[in-house]
Amino acid sequence: DARVHQNLAIVCEWAGDSQAAADHWRQCLATHAAQMSKPPGLPHYHRRIAALIEERIRRLEDAAE
Repeated sequence: DARVHQNLAIVCEWAGDSQAAADHWRQCLATHAAQMSKPPGLPHYHRRIAALIEERIRRLEDAAE
């Protein structure tokens, strides 16, 4: 479930485990569009969420280097 991976990613970030957080964000990214319906009146919702998740993954990977 995308929401479970989202929550696990947040917990991993709090715990300082950037790699595990990035892995969970990737799983969330892979499944969110199919599992979460688009709220009414928000065009391109899934694309916006994907862009935010991709940016978060990039920041986590940069921090892990």
